[in-house]
Amino acid sequence: MKIKRPMTQQTEIVISVALHTSNNGHLSNATVSNMEYMLEYHEIGFDSVMEIIEQTLQEIYYSARDLAREIFVANI
Repeated sequence: MKIKRPMTQQTEIVISVALHTSNNGHLSNATVSNMEYMLEYHEIGFDSVMEIIEQTLQEIYYSARDLAREIFVANI
C-alpha cells in the first residue's frame, strides 16, 4: 500500500505486508497485527490505522467474494 500524507512535503510511504486470509476470506490476525505495526512504525495515527485496515478488510472481502462467484459461474 502507498500512503501520502496530505499537505506535507513528505515522500510517499510504501508499506508491504504478507497477506494471509482465513478460509472465509477475512484477513488473519497476524496480517492485521503486521499492518498495525508497520503503520504505527511510520507514525500513522491510530484512527487512520484503523480506517486503513478496515478499508483493506473490505477490499479483500469483496475481491474474494467476486472471485468465488466467477469460479462458480465458470463451473456451471
